[in-house]
Formats: sequence, C-alpha cells, structure tokens
Amino acid sequence: MLKMDFRYLLLSVCLVSGNAFAAAIGMPEQAGRWGYSLGVAYATVDDPDAATRHDWALRPLNLVYTDTWRYDTRYWGELFYQESALDAAPGKIGQESRQLGARLSLQKSVLLSPAIVPWLGVGLQLSYDQFQKRHTVDSDGYLIGTYPDRDGLHATLLLNMVLERRISRDWGGALKLEQAVPLAEGVSELVISAVLLYRY
Repeated sequence: MLKMDFRYLLLSVCLVSGNAFAAAIGMPEQAGRWGYSLGVAYATVDDPDAATRHDWALRPLNLVYTDTWRYDTRYWGELFYQESALDAAPGKIGQESRQLGARLSLQKSVLLSPAIVPWLGVGLQLSYDQFQKRHTVDSDGYLIGTYPDRDGLHATLLLNMVLERRISRDWGGALKLEQAVPLAEGVSELVISAVLLYRY
C-alpha cells in the first residue's frame, strides 16, 4: 500500500514538473525593452501674450521603456528633459523654454504590407515647463519689451508612429514620428527621433 502511494506521489510530481517545464519552454520571449532616443523638433510655444516663431530644436535626452500590453498593442513610455530657444521677431515673443516630464502612449501594430508594420499610437505627456527671457523686438531687432517668466505643469496630447527594425537578438532600432498638441498652454512640436532599444 505504501509502495502504491509512493508511486502515485512520484507520478504526480513528474506530471506537475513536466507541465511547469513545458510552460517555461513555451513562454514567449521577454518583450520589455529599455532604450534611448535622440530627436529634433520643429517647435513653437503657445504663449498667452503673443505668438512665437517656429524653429528647430535638438531633443537630446529621452529614456524609453516599452512592453507588450495585450495582443498587438503595447505601451511606450518616456522620461525626458529638453531645452529650446525661439528668437524674437516683430509681433512674436522670443524666449527660452525648458521641459522636464514623462510621456505615455498606447500603440497598436498595423499591417500595411509584409515589409511595413508600423506602430500607431495616441498618448499623453505631462511636463513641468519654464519659459524665460521673454521679450519682443522691433523691425530693426532692437528690444522693445520684456515679459515676466512663466512656469507650470502642462498636459499635451500625443499622436505617434514608430517603425522598428531588429539589429540583433537583443538590440533593435526604431524611427519615431510624433505630433505634440498642448491641451492648454505649452509647447507644440513635430518630433522626429532615432531610437536604440535593448531587450533585457
């Protein structure tokens, strides 16, 4: 009787461990990836006192994390710091801006062709923005007025598209195109970024 109980126990352990090993072997690869992106933005500030010029600015510090959410969707998050300077012009306020914040988008893969499968996404950006050295000039470039510095927490709607390519087993590259539209005041920008991703 004891021998029979031991056999049942041994058989049960083998079946349970066999299923566990099978599940581990059949599990999908880790989809979480860390990355860094470098971008350029065509930006303007939504200033309450007057319009600003559009200008190109470097976006040098963006830390990225992305992971699968479900099926063919994923989330894409970023922590960032960026600075830009917009020159003054007649009727337009010049200023320097600094932003520190986070972005989070939900993206879905869309099959356009066997070779092109972009991720299309929508998201939200929250940032602490500072606008300093606000001033206006006349047609000859002479200073005619200054404005107090501004700062505050701003929310921005994000629309983005990401195209990815695998470089090796753990490394990948991506190109991201993103439109940022402030929900109130803030910085409007069209951003093009190159992204390097590492699967940990």
